Amino acid sequence: MPTYCFICPECERTEEVVIGMRGRKDRVCECGSEMVRDYCAERPNIGDREYRRPIHSNSLAIMPHQVAEHKRKYPNINIDNEGRPIFTSFRQHDQYLKDTGFVKHPQRIRRRGKKIATAQKAS
Repeated sequence: MPTYCFICPECERTEEVVIGMRGRKDRVCECGSEMVRDYCAERPNIGDREYRRPIHSNSLAIMPHQVAEHKRKYPNINIDNEGRPIFTSFRQHDQYLKDTGFVKHPQRIRRRGKKIATAQKAS
């Protein structure tokens, strides 16, 4: 089932719910007003929002002898035991890529569809 985020326009209370698609439109806040869907909260890579869970980047991992230099240059980026940088927000991740000179290429999206096999007549 999908996860939906809602916000109350009156008291600004937020709620994250795992419900079916039919139930997502009928949310009422404790204050009595109807809650609206918060699309920004559902998309973690927009603006300054934090990731739901910290991201450990395998592709940006460093060697053990580079950890001291990394901590000196980027004190706000933690490194785990395996040498992977840990990012908590999209902005932090994006700024790190910019500062280090790495380029983030967009993912290739494969088109979905059915492949129809055609039978050929035997001659």
